[in-house]
Amino acid sequence: MSLFMAVLTTLQEKVRIAWCFVNMMMNGNSMNGNVVSSDSRCCLTGIANPVACILSAAMLLRYTLKLESDAIAVEEACSQAMKEGFRTPDIKGELLKSCTTQEITDAIIHILESKLCACK
Repeated sequence: MSLFMAVLTTLQEKVRIAWCFVNMMMNGNSMNGNVVSSDSRCCLTGIANPVACILSAAMLLRYTLKLESDAIAVEEACSQAMKEGFRTPDIKGELLKSCTTQEITDAIIHILESKLCACK
């Protein structure tokens, strides 16, 4: 699992860098002007659903790195977060409170860390 956490930490840092770059472009601070369409503004407001991206990391673990147990842990963490009610506005339904992209990501990471501690 330590390799997975290293990959996740690296991905998290890359997402932060990309986020800053996209934010800079949305504010018109890039040399080439605004290059992000209005359709992608949901990712800048914190309502983008990160679960598919995180599940694609599980596929990377399973099929590329051959780390089946780590892939299962990621899938289970995503499933548990959804069962606990962590949903973005696009999939929250009527009765659930909507969460931000960061809140869902943090919940999934927390669940993964709990699984890591339980395995040690």
